[in-house]
This record gives sequence, structure tokens and C-alpha cells, in this order.
Amino acid sequence: MRLPILFVCFLCFLVIGCDSSGSNEPTSLNSPAMSEKVDPVSMAPVDPTDTFRVTAGTLQATIKLSNAPADTTVSALFYYGENEKREIARDAIVTNGSGYLSFSLNPPESGWPLGRYQVEFYLGKELKETLSFYIKDTLPGTAKPPAIPAVQDSPGYRMFEDKQFGFRFELPDTWNFKVIGKNSDYLFQGPQEVDEGKIVVIVQMIDTRLPPKSTLDDEMENQINMISQRDGAQIVKKSVFQVAGKSAPFFLATYPANNRQDERVAWGHTQLGLQNGPIILLISYAAPRDVYQSKVDLFQHMMDSFRLSPPEV
Repeated sequence: MRLPILFVCFLCFLVIGCDSSGSNEPTSLNSPAMSEKVDPVSMAPVDPTDTFRVTAGTLQATIKLSNAPADTTVSALFYYGENEKREIARDAIVTNGSGYLSFSLNPPESGWPLGRYQVEFYLGKELKETLSFYIKDTLPGTAKPPAIPAVQDSPGYRMFEDKQFGFRFELPDTWNFKVIGKNSDYLFQGPQEVDEGKIVVIVQMIDTRLPPKSTLDDEMENQINMISQRDGAQIVKKSVFQVAGKSAPFFLATYPANNRQDERVAWGHTQLGLQNGPIILLISYAAPRDVYQSKVDLFQHMMDSFRLSPPEV
């Protein structure tokens, strides 16, 4: 399952900021499109189309926002079905200025159902644009796709496994880890001489049977509160996606922090939570903004390869 590309899209859009204009032009939404990728700089759709294979991963619904004042809300509602459509997902951003926005739609665990889909774009509470797209077993002019081969170990990665807490995932083979803190959490980092060394990936393990016997919702709220207390911090997005066959709540945040040169720079932060029996796993990915964006595929691979097993504790 692909992590939402909006990990990059929303963060880039809001950290870099839109061009706030003093123009008297009205706020508008236009140029709706569907694609499998977006441009990492402009956030514009790459190879937009209205037809996708059943094997497609995360889809991107993009819309161009113009002349938005502060605290403008743009929403996307997704539907499935021909005559009796039903809502399958929704998302919203609060932003300002002008630029592309991208909303991610993840496939179900069993894959995309064939048929017609629709996305509605709202400016505040007002419907502005509607776009239909389709999932088909073959694309026009193409043969039926071959069966997907079994997943093999990826070159350049090695498996990290903790049987006690019941999880494993593929780690870049040049990365190392260490145990940190009083709860023996894991810190993963790449070689210090390259950009990967600026990334901080942390996995925390919490046993809900022990005091204070918290819940996944409690722990995610605690994480939001801790980050919100940082000077200049902003919670960009809150939503849910699939990891290891489970629904994982996540949020995106930005905040100023020092880099290795002790310079104050903007950081990007992704935080997700995963329930594995009595164990809560809190997984974070953080880095200076430029590295966060350019290396997000590494974290994507870690989450794609993430697997759970019954914990032994």
C-alpha cells in the first residue's frame, strides 16, 4: 500500500507557502485532475488520466487553488458507484495563496474494485468542481496485466525484526540503529556523511497492559500535543491510511529546529500509530524539509514492507 503522496504534497505546499497575493481577484478552484504521481515541486499532476488499472497504487486528485485568503478550507470527497454512489473517503486542507493541492486516495486491502469513481472539490462548503474516473482491468489498447509476482527481498535493503514486539520491515542496508530512552525505543539513521544521515526514524513500543494503560488514540493525541508546544509548530494534516493491513492514524507537522550545522531550518515530520494486539507502535519520520521531501521514498519503502506478527511480550 502506498503511503499518501500528500506526505510530500501537503507539507511542501504549506511549509514553503503559497504566494499570498494582494489581488482583488476572487478565490477559485480549477483544473481538477487524477493521476498516479504529482510533480514534487509544483505539485501539478503528472500524466493525468481518467482511467487506471486495478493494480494501481495510491491515486492523486489534484486541484489548482487561486487567490485564497488566510484560513481557506479546500475539501475533497471521494465516491464509488454508478447510480447509487457511496462516499469512500474525504480530506481537507486549510491554507492560503495560490498553487496546486493534492488529495490521496488509497486502494482497499483487496485492491481497487472495478467501476466508476467520482471526486468532488469544495471551497469552504461550496461545491466547485466534480471529476469522474474509472478503474478497469485493462487500459484501452493494452493487454490484460500479468499476475503480480510474489514480493522478494529488495536489493539495497535488509530486514529488521523485533520478535518481542512483533514487527519487522526493510531497512536500507547502509543504515544503523540504536536503542534510546528509558523505554528502549529504536532510533534508525543513515550514514552521517550523506543526506540520509539527517533523517530520524523512531519506533516506540508501548504496552497498553501497563500503567497508565493508554489507547492508540490517547498516544496519538499526546504526540500532537507535544509537537504543537514547539515554537512555530503547525499540524498540517490528520488522517488514516493502511499499514500492514491495519488502519494507521497519522498526522503531518512542520516546525523550526536546528540541523547538524546548528542552523535553524524548517523540518517536516510524519507521525503514525499502529496497534499490534496489546502493543502500540508509534513510528515517526523527520528531517530538514529538503531532505524530508527528497528521501520520502525511503520511508515509503519501510512502510510498504512493514509486517506484524503476534508479540511475544
